[in-house]
This record gives sequence, structure tokens and C-alpha cells, in this order.
Amino acid sequence: MHQRNTASRRRPSIFTKFVAAVLLLIAVLMLGIAVSGVRFFRASYEESKSAAQNDFANCYDNLNKFEERVVHLCSLLQSDEMLLTQVESIDQLSASQYQLATQQLLPKMYRMSDSAGEYFCRLYVNSSLDVLDATSRILPLETLEDEAWAQETISGWGNWRFLSPGEIGAKDPALVFPIRSLRDYTDLIALLRIDLDREALIEMLAAPRSQEYVTCYLQTEDGSTVVSTDPEAENYLFDAPEETLRGFEAVNMNSIQFGDDIVYYRSLPNSGWRLVMVLDNRALQDTLKQNLMMITFSGSALTLLGVLCALPILFSVVSRIRRFYRYVQSCSGTALQAVPPRLEPLGSDEIGQLVEAHNALLDRIRQMVRDRELQEEELRRLEISVLQEQINPHFLYNTLEATVWMAKLNQPEKVESTVRNLTRFYRLCLSKGSDVLPVEKELEIAGHYFAIQSMRYGDRFRLEIDVPEEIRALELPKITLQPLVENALMHGILESGKQEGTVRIFGRIRNRRRELCVADSGGHFTSEVWEAVMRGETALTSSSSGSGYGLRNVERRLCLFFETSRVMELDCSDPGETRIVIPFFSKVPEQTPDGSTA
Repeated sequence: MHQRNTASRRRPSIFTKFVAAVLLLIAVLMLGIAVSGVRFFRASYEESKSAAQNDFANCYDNLNKFEERVVHLCSLLQSDEMLLTQVESIDQLSASQYQLATQQLLPKMYRMSDSAGEYFCRLYVNSSLDVLDATSRILPLETLEDEAWAQETISGWGNWRFLSPGEIGAKDPALVFPIRSLRDYTDLIALLRIDLDREALIEMLAAPRSQEYVTCYLQTEDGSTVVSTDPEAENYLFDAPEETLRGFEAVNMNSIQFGDDIVYYRSLPNSGWRLVMVLDNRALQDTLKQNLMMITFSGSALTLLGVLCALPILFSVVSRIRRFYRYVQSCSGTALQAVPPRLEPLGSDEIGQLVEAHNALLDRIRQMVRDRELQEEELRRLEISVLQEQINPHFLYNTLEATVWMAKLNQPEKVESTVRNLTRFYRLCLSKGSDVLPVEKELEIAGHYFAIQSMRYGDRFRLEIDVPEEIRALELPKITLQPLVENALMHGILESGKQEGTVRIFGRIRNRRRELCVADSGGHFTSEVWEAVMRGETALTSSSSGSGYGLRNVERRLCLFFETSRVMELDCSDPGETRIVIPFFSKVPEQTPDGSTA
């Protein structure tokens, strides 16, 4: 005994196992966080490089399209004969004519602009008119005599030149284009200067997906910066081999590793300028490290939260196991005289499922006690339904036979009345699926049935109804009175050979018990015959082998309805009248001499 207790104490407890599992889970989670962090860093780094390359391609497309627009503008102006004629004849214009010419020339010079402020045009013409001044968009060409960039353009043989801010002595780069006469191409008639807006160029260099760690530059062929997204780094120069800086316009993108930076670059075909994107590896890694630290911190916080949440779970597991253990001990310690009570639920995990299985076993034991009662109740309901369904076809067949008989006798009015009564009869019988009807409705069903039979047999028979209101409100199984009225008419009067007869339905209170009676004037029953018919031992007449089935059916349904072994009674107190009595088993309160109920 002592050795067994010692071994039990040495066996790890549930608490020890759970703590070990929690520590192992923490270690696995930390390892998973570390591995996920490394994967995240690598994937994010490659994704960031890909985003920078996509931004570079978009910047290049924006700059190239912009250059193509302004270059195309030069071609349009050089081929516009009307514009060239106006420029050549500007010396002969008056002040008002000059203003009109300005209004016509300026829209043509800005026709290629997608948005206001992309570029600014000046047209220098061979004129000394007083109307041309420094504030006008059309200026005298002589004002550029001291400008080296203008003289190089005028004396050169090229069509247009892109000039950096340093070359033109301004804050914005420009495109200059000599406009020559169509008659003599060597004859210079004007010089067009298109200042490319610096802010518009910077917007074209914007890299929305990678702006945190990249800087874009637009540089001339000699490496001087035209514009940059970082004003403090406009003089960025990188030591790239000369053969990689020129002659590779067909290549979508060149890249080199320049110190800690990755540099993407490509030359523009029109200006010869170079688009350069510098990806700062250190800035990118710092950004990714911050994200990684945030993920690591979040993972660690979640791990700590999981540990804190595990402690209540541990105590819950231990306490629930002890409660179930004490419950089992209390049930097995003494002899059971009854089924033990259910143990309250202890969760939805394995412990809760164990308790639920135990409770399910107790429920099955209790269920076995109630099964017989429930089965008997269900059988009773099913038998009522089956017996009731057997009544409906029985009456329907008889009614249809009567309708066919009247149709053969060519009595359409009777057929119509019979069908209408049959319709009302079944509307009441269906009763929205209910199996129980008040006596009031049963009387209506019996009335419609008797009306159908009266169409067949004439006015030889009468139906009298005298039922007080307190009995009319009581309930019976559906289609209870109709089979009794049919029995009274067919077997009580017709088979007795009488030419006239009366079927009465009346209610009474006898011995403080409410009763509903169906009586006929045929007098066809004795107590012995009644008992034999109800036992199914004999028929009402020898010529009607099926007679008595309807009575037995009604009796069986009433027995199931009132939950008793016998209901209907035969009253032979009047020799000239047969009465079938349906008693209601609730007692009528006694009345005191003053008329009040006791």
C-alpha cells in the first residue's frame, strides 16, 4: 500500500503535464515567429524591389510621353503654314493686329499640354516692333544676342535641343527649337523656347509604391541633375562604366550595385537625358526591420496573452475533473434507489463530453421509463387518425352512389344540391387539418349529410336537432355524429320498412353528466344486438354484411379520445325509439336551491 501511494505521488500530475505543454507551445511559437520573420523579411525585400522597378517603368513612360508631346509640338509648328506666315509678317502688323496674332499663336503653342502649367512657351521673332517687350510671350530675337545657348541653337543644324537649367541659366530646363522659313530652310524666322515646368517633372518622377526608400533623378548625359525628388541630393553621381551609360536605349532598365544602393537607369530617346532611380538599401532594410520588430512584438504579446489565458484554463480543467470525480464517488458510495440526477455541464471539451456521455446514459435510463407511456400515446393518436380516414371514404362512396342514381333519374336540381352539400360537408371535415371539432361543427356536418340523403329519399324523413349551447361548445373527434345519423337512417328507419321516420339529435344532462344522443324512430336495437354489434360478432341485418363497422369505428375513436375502454351507450327506455348516447365525462357542478353552483 505504501509503495503504491509512493508511485502515485511520483506520477506526473495533470498540472505538471499542462505546464510542460504550455512551455513547449511557447517555444514552438517563438521559433515559428523567428522563421516567419526571416521569411517575411526576404519576401518583403523582393517585393519592395519589384515595386521600385514598376515605379521606375512608370516614371520613364511619363517622361518619355511628355518629351514626345513637346517634340511633336515643334514639328506641328514648323509645318503650320499659316503660323509661319504670321511670324514672317509680324513686322508689318499694327498694335491691334499684333494682339490678334498673339491670340491666334498662343493656343497653337499649348495644344499639346495635358494640364495647365506643364510647360511655358516663348517665341522670339525677327522684329523690332515696340509692342514686343519683356512681358510678352512673343519677344524680339535680338534680346538673345548675348545668350550662348540661343546662338548655338541658331547656328547649329539640329532641329531642337533640350537644355538643362545650368545651360540655359534658369530654374527650369527647356526645349529650344529654331523655326525656319518654308521657302528657304536656312532662313531663321523665329526661335521657340519651351520651359519645362520643374514641379510637373518632379510629379512625373514620383514613385508612390516605393517613395520611402527610393530617390529619382533626371540627369543630363554628363551627370548633372536636371530635377530630383530629393532637393538635398540633386548632385548625386554614381560611378557607372561608360559603356553602360550610353547606347542602351533599347534596354528597358539597367541596374548596378553602387555602394549600399541599387541604381536603376535608362536614357530617354528624345532628350538623351537619363532617368536614374536610387534604391537606398539601408533605408529599405530599416523600414522592413521596423515592420519585423512590430510583428515580433505582436507575436510575443500574443504568446504572453496565450500563457495568461492558459492559467485559467488549467485551473478550470483541474477543478472540473475533481468535481466529476467527487460526483462519481457520491453516486457509487451508497446503493442507488433511483436514477441519479444529471451533473451540470462542465464545458464542451473532452471533460464536458465525458460528463455529457454520463448524463446521456442517465437520460437513456429515464427514457426507458417513459417509453411505454409515449408509445401508447403515439399509438393512440395514430389509431384515431387511421380510424378517421376510414370514415371519410365510407361516406364518400355512399354519396357518390346516390349522386349517380339521381343523375340517372335526370334530376339535375337534386344533383346540384347534393354536390353543394357534399362540398360544404368536406369543407367542414377538412377543418384546416384539425382532428377535433366542436359539437356545433359536427351538427353542421350531420345536417349536410341528412340533406344529401333527403334528396334521394324525399321528405319522408326528418332531422330534429335540440342541443343546448353548453354542449355545442364541447369537442369531439372529427366526423363522429355523421356515422351515427347514417346508422339511424339506414338501419333504424329504412330497414324497418317504415315509410316515415324521424332522426333526433339532442343534448341532455343526466346524473350531473352532459350527454349527446342520436335517436331514431325505427327501434331496431336491443341490448343483446347492441353488444354483439359493438364486439363485431354480428351485423345489423343479414343483408348488410358490412353493417356495424361505422359504429365500431366511432366507438374506438371515442375511446381513444376520452382515454377510456368504453364510451357509447344504448338507451332502450323508450320501446319506440333507439337512442345512442355519447357521454362527456366531466361533471356538471351542482346547483344550490338559490340557483348558484356549489
